[in-house]
Amino acid sequence: MPTAILRGALLQPIVIAPVCGLLMSLGGVSLPPLIDSALTLVGQGAAGASLFLTGLVLSAQSFRLNVNVGLGVAMKNVLQPALAGALAMLFLDNEEARVAVILTAVPSGAFGVLLAIRYGVPSGQIGTTLIASTVSSIVTLGAAIVLSEQMWR
Repeated sequence: MPTAILRGALLQPIVIAPVCGLLMSLGGVSLPPLIDSALTLVGQGAAGASLFLTGLVLSAQSFRLNVNVGLGVAMKNVLQPALAGALAMLFLDNEEARVAVILTAVPSGAFGVLLAIRYGVPSGQIGTTLIASTVSSIVTLGAAIVLSEQMWR
């Protein structure tokens, strides 16, 4: 049973496409210019469309804080950048370390909400986590920027 579930998950286009892209990039394979420009145009529109859709979904939900939301926000906004900082001290130079910490301190993305809609999962808790993560990032992202500046000059 777990093998069938894993196989089913790995065969989803949402998994296959990024893996193919990564392999093409690592292999130095370039797309023909016509396909590259078409996909670039689609990609530019997709970011705005996903933000718009996320806003519509979030506006239709109630905002309910609970322990799971608090833990999710703490893990995303505090624990993840702290872990990235610890690993960065071991493996990265100053500039790369700063970038890694700041990128991991960016609040939760809208992807969870969109996946919840796609797979019919109630997205109220995910939406609340997204909103709380974004609001709390006013403090946590600012702190990550200041601390990374102090640690890796």
